[in-house]
Amino acid sequence: QHCLENGGEAADFSCTLIHTSGELVWIEMSSVLIEWDGAPATLSFISDVTQKTLLEQQLRDSMAEQMRLQTLQMENDLREAERARIHAEETTAAKSMFLANMSHEIRTPLTVLSGFVETLQSLPVSEEERHRYLDLMAQQSHRMQTLVTDLLTLSRLEGSPLPGMTEHTSMASLWQSCVQDARALAGGGGHACELSHELVFDFDPSLQDEDMAGSRAELQSAMSNLISNALRYTPAGGRVEIGWCRHLPHGVEFWVTDNGPGIAPEHLPRLTERFYRVDRSRSRETGGTGLGLAIVKHVVQRHGGHMQITSVVGQGSRFAFFLPMERLV
Repeated sequence: QHCLENGGEAADFSCTLIHTSGELVWIEMSSVLIEWDGAPATLSFISDVTQKTLLEQQLRDSMAEQMRLQTLQMENDLREAERARIHAEETTAAKSMFLANMSHEIRTPLTVLSGFVETLQSLPVSEEERHRYLDLMAQQSHRMQTLVTDLLTLSRLEGSPLPGMTEHTSMASLWQSCVQDARALAGGGGHACELSHELVFDFDPSLQDEDMAGSRAELQSAMSNLISNALRYTPAGGRVEIGWCRHLPHGVEFWVTDNGPGIAPEHLPRLTERFYRVDRSRSRETGGTGLGLAIVKHVVQRHGGHMQITSVVGQGSRFAFFLPMERLV
């Protein structure tokens, strides 16, 4: 009809048909006007383009999928770049805060020492005052030494390989060292009658013949820091409980519980941050550097474990860490 109406102009069109088999097929038809037996007629060519159409559709779908995946990848890359930027900013801020805190912690005892030195050099003082000043200077010097030691410990933990499974330590031996450290830190020199606090020890008998895979020095440091904290912040005469036990399914647990003043809930999440203190003045008075719990956290994480801290104001605190059961060999 198109050819007849348009003076013989060729006509092309495509359509879909349902084959006798029930399948959908695509066809293309081209028609031209011819003369047949002296009368106008059309000559048409019909082609089955089903395969071609399906391939073109698959190609379009494939290109659309590739575009979608590329878009998703670009979005992921942008998110990763944003996370990296935020992490870099947070790291820079953390480093700046660490350096500021460290400078402050070192500057304070240095200022005190400088003041005492200037006093002894420029003013006449009695022998009694001189001895008192020298004692205070020794305290500040010891404080700086402890701070440097803790900083070096943190640096070593962050820069050394993770503890493997080849170094074994007897749990009984580790426990004995823990008991001796606790009594020494409590000021009893190993004698219970001279202790400043009531110490209660609880060692799971099932661990007696077990070995712990990991760094003995690091584990002892972690235990000693938790014990030292409990004794430092619990008033004299208070009760401190220390123990090791199996704690399924978490693994092996070491804990220190005290009946000290306790810690308010808002402080608990930040206790393992470097130089974070609930009471700065009290921490300095008791000789704390603000790095002990950060050291414990690093040691525990290096051994594949985690810490748990609970506390109730006016009742006391419980500091614990769990090591995976695979560490027992």
